[in-house]
Amino acid sequence: NITDSDGKIVSKLFKHKYVDIENKDLLVTANELTADKHIAIVRCLAKYCDSGISKCVAKGTQIQTNQGIINIENFGNPDKDVDTFEDISDKNIMVRDMNGDWKKVLSHYYGGKKKTLKLSFQNGFVLECSENHKLMTQDGWKKAADIVLHEFICVREFNKSDCSDSYVLFQYITNIEESFNDIYDIEVEDTHSYLISGIVSHN
Repeated sequence: NITDSDGKIVSKLFKHKYVDIENKDLLVTANELTADKHIAIVRCLAKYCDSGISKCVAKGTQIQTNQGIINIENFGNPDKDVDTFEDISDKNIMVRDMNGDWKKVLSHYYGGKKKTLKLSFQNGFVLECSENHKLMTQDGWKKAADIVLHEFICVREFNKSDCSDSYVLFQYITNIEESFNDIYDIEVEDTHSYLISGIVSHN
């Protein structure tokens, strides 16, 4: 519940995440923010709380886009300052989200050189990411640091004869090892998710 200074409930958050605001002057919603202000807020919050944003993947990670395969560091300027978000919404880059739909990439983030985890999948693919990076498991979103051997991770596959048709399967983890690398992330509109070789990843 959201209350005013007198303790009166002015809004209730229901399970389906619909918010009924009686006094809209009390809140500023995201659609009233400019892109620059939104990025500035996310930049500040990312340093001090686990919002699921800017929990990164390693340099060299390849992501399918509407403009071809792009390495994560090349969505924006790879040489930006550490803990910096860059607005790249004008590049009109689209990625597949957790539902297989095309979604626009809004910003690009560089987190510096940090400890990473290399997660090996049963199909041989290896994903290197930060410990806080979240993947969709059979039990919902989990940080990489909380994922264990033989845990099942959600993967979205596309029909080779019809790329608009996709389905979900699960690949289990065969090995986990620590490493160290430059880490980057992207912010994706709406579902805040994207696919890395089909692996459902939170941005």
